Amino acid sequence: MGILILLLLLMLASVAAAVFGILFLARERFALGGVLLGAGGLFSCLIGPILFAGLKVLKPNEALVLTLFGKYYGTLTGPGFFYVNPFVTAVNPAAQSAMVSNLLVVLCGNKDAQPIVNSGSIY
Repeated sequence: MGILILLLLLMLASVAAAVFGILFLARERFALGGVLLGAGGLFSCLIGPILFAGLKVLKPNEALVLTLFGKYYGTLTGPGFFYVNPFVTAVNPAAQSAMVSNLLVVLCGNKDAQPIVNSGSIY
């Protein structure tokens, strides 16, 4: 939870830095400081949303497998609020497993009155 608050404060500070940098440049005072402050603020405004991509929330009885550019990076287990590398891809292994449902055996007949047994599974 602390990283969320830190990221929100970073975004607010970067917007304030960009505004103050532009104001310093408009008044032609502290020109170099205005350029650096404005550029740093705008840079942080662009980088901030990428950092928010690293926030992951897990519900009870849920797990995430993390991969970084196709290679195994780690596993998150247990409920909670996590911060991981923003460039990892989260894969939920339970969502990709096949759910098998057995059907009831049904007896039916064709037009010649021959019994046909229908049974099977749905994947």
